[in-house]
Amino acid sequence: MNYLFLSQADIEGLCEFSKEFFPDGWNKSQLISAFKSSDFYCLGCKKDDLLIAFITYQLSFEQADINDVIVNPSFRRLGIATNLIERCCQNLAKQGVKTVFLEVRASNIPAISLYKKLGFVELSVRKKYYSDGENALILKKELL
Repeated sequence: MNYLFLSQADIEGLCEFSKEFFPDGWNKSQLISAFKSSDFYCLGCKKDDLLIAFITYQLSFEQADINDVIVNPSFRRLGIATNLIERCCQNLAKQGVKTVFLEVRASNIPAISLYKKLGFVELSVRKKYYSDGENALILKKELL
């Protein structure tokens, strides 16, 4: 597995990946806009030049938000999401970030379990946050 920061040159691949594995994810115009921002990062995982996972996050002074953690279902439960999140948090800590936030569907028990295993704690609930009416859990992690 090869972990690397992705750039505007990877937008087409990210769009295809998102469309296939996370339909509510990024579209092309959103990615173009995000990559123009100096506070947006996208860390990917490739196997044999094939994108199999990525995480996106944004900084705001001493805080950051993880937007997405998406792993191709064929490569789940191999530690890739864990690795992406840990690398993300290490990079954020080096940049002076003290607190990381993310939101997750209340029904996404595997993701919630992973986040809690990695030190995230539940902060609050956003009622009917998603377009289908599902609640979102807001989680946070303090970086040392």
